[in-house]
Amino acid sequence: MSASFAHIPEAFRLYCTEQFPLPTEKEIAYLEESCKLRLPPDYRNFLQHYGGGLFSEPCILPSVNNCPQDSLTSMYGIHSPYSFATLGNLGDILTFEDNDPPIVIPIGDTVMNSWILVMIHPEDCGKIVFKEAFGGFYYLADGIDDFFGRLVTPCK
Repeated sequence: MSASFAHIPEAFRLYCTEQFPLPTEKEIAYLEESCKLRLPPDYRNFLQHYGGGLFSEPCILPSVNNCPQDSLTSMYGIHSPYSFATLGNLGDILTFEDNDPPIVIPIGDTVMNSWILVMIHPEDCGKIVFKEAFGGFYYLADGIDDFFGRLVTPCK
């Protein structure tokens, strides 16, 4: 399956300061098996073609009025050279009550120590959520490409 993303290539060109190595399909399958989850197809596609990385803190435009504004610092990857940006950290996944088996998985973080999560529960599979540090959950986007379309500089 080829990548057909509208926003991700431009966001990586503008904001990614360090792109992580790409995982193989086998490595993604191993992550899913070891974490007892199935990643959404568009997010799997993102991992295969972009792998994650560090970002220059572009603003994340909230999609709902009450969502706090924050800036993206990293999108986690399987081959991240940094422990804080490693996808599939079971400690992060099990941070949330009733997340065993997982219904959300942390996939990125922000300047204000908030998380970017992807929903893996069948009803909301692929939706991207903002988890405010010491606060609530807020809907951001219907999928990973839509999320990258919400990145802007300067902050508005």
